[in-house]
Amino acid sequence: LIKFAHSLDVEIAHQSCGVLANLAEALENQGPMIETGLLQHLKYVLRSKSVDVQREAVRAIGNLSAEYSHTAAIVAAGALLPLVPTLSSPDFLCQRYAAMGIANLATNMGNQPKIMQAGALQPIISLARRDNGD
Repeated sequence: LIKFAHSLDVEIAHQSCGVLANLAEALENQGPMIETGLLQHLKYVLRSKSVDVQREAVRAIGNLSAEYSHTAAIVAAGALLPLVPTLSSPDFLCQRYAAMGIANLATNMGNQPKIMQAGALQPIISLARRDNGD
């Protein structure tokens, strides 16, 4: 499944990342996903030119970050930095999932200075000021 996330066929990469994001919703899957190095692949896939692939990759990171016990490992794996530019994506759902992931990571006090250093505050404030119906 991870191999397909790197596919040059955008639809295959999109669907693969979507399945990974869905699997990441289940707590019992999260630990094994992180332990097998999924975050390294998701960080890479976030650089895709396809917003559909980006959206599912950032959703997967957001879902993994929902469990407090994984928040330090996610930041340690370097998955925070690629979330920050996604806050400014032209795609509203990419923005939303990135904000969700960063908010989840911020529940860990040790991550808060790293989030500030990564430059996430200003894009989050900008998102909060938007009138998007949410």
